[in-house]
Amino acid sequence: VDSAGDVRLYIVLAYLGVWALLLWKHALKGWNESAVMTLVLALCPFFLASNVLFIVGTCKAERVAYLPSIGACIAIPLLLVQGGKCASKRSATARVAFPSLSWAIAAVVLAAFTTRCMYYADMWRTGVSLWEHAMVTQASRPAWMHANATTHSIGEYGLQLSWANRNAEAQVLLERQIRITEEERMAYLAGGSQRAWGAAD
Repeated sequence: VDSAGDVRLYIVLAYLGVWALLLWKHALKGWNESAVMTLVLALCPFFLASNVLFIVGTCKAERVAYLPSIGACIAIPLLLVQGGKCASKRSATARVAFPSLSWAIAAVVLAAFTTRCMYYADMWRTGVSLWEHAMVTQASRPAWMHANATTHSIGEYGLQLSWANRNAEAQVLLERQIRITEEERMAYLAGGSQRAWGAAD
């Protein structure tokens, strides 16, 4: 998030607003310790790393999502337990069917994440493939997400290529990183707040 006009700012604020509302309605008003822990873990760490309060200076990598994901992992069984209680009040059929439904949901989630994990484990087998994938992913984002490879990814990919003795390709990327970094520096000195994002290409 670079400025008040950045569309991503409102996505972050919406995410934080939903969790804050849930925190107030289901945790603070009724004071459920499990709900409080869930919502605090999901809300606070992400808020501090969101660039809303102050500039963090990093992209939204998986390390930023470690603590918020713990909150989500606690929330899932809490929702299942609450769903089971609601189902038991409705009818005997719903009470019997709900455990099977819960196991089915758990199996689908497990299969989805296992497949995704295997995909990335194969994709990130080497440093070259890891950073090449990062650049492709960043460049394929929609325009409102500032689609372009970051200078960090360009530099890391260039270094990985040089270590793999692909020196000609590495030179092109590292020179590209220098050009973009110089554009960002000049924009900052001129009083701008936006990053160049590859505009020097």
